[in-house]
Amino acid sequence: MTLTELKYIVAVARERHFGKAADACFVSQPTLSVAVKKLEDDAWSAADPEKQARQEGLAGAIEEKISKLESEKSAASTAGDKKKVAELEEAISTQKSWLAVLAK
Repeated sequence: MTLTELKYIVAVARERHFGKAADACFVSQPTLSVAVKKLEDDAWSAADPEKQARQEGLAGAIEEKISKLESEKSAASTAGDKKKVAELEEAISTQKSWLAVLAK
C-alpha cells in the first residue's frame, strides 16, 4: 500500500462519500474508485483461502521435485556425469526460484 492509497482510504472513511473524498484528494472519482478497488482486490487475494491452498499444494509439489532432482544430482555426481550434474543444478535453482516466488 502506498502513501497515496492510504490517503485515499482515509479520505473515503472521513468523507463517507467517494465524490467528496475524490475532491478532498484532488483526483477524479473514477481514479479514487480504481485505487480503492485495487486495494480491496489485493487484500482479498491475500486472504483468499482457495488461493492459499493452491499455493501450498504447488509449494509441496515443487519441494518434492527439488528433492527428486537433488537425489538425481547425487547419483549423477557419483557416476561422474558432470554435464548431468550441471543440468540438474540449474533445474534445482529454477525450482527454488519458483518456491521463493510462491513464498511472497
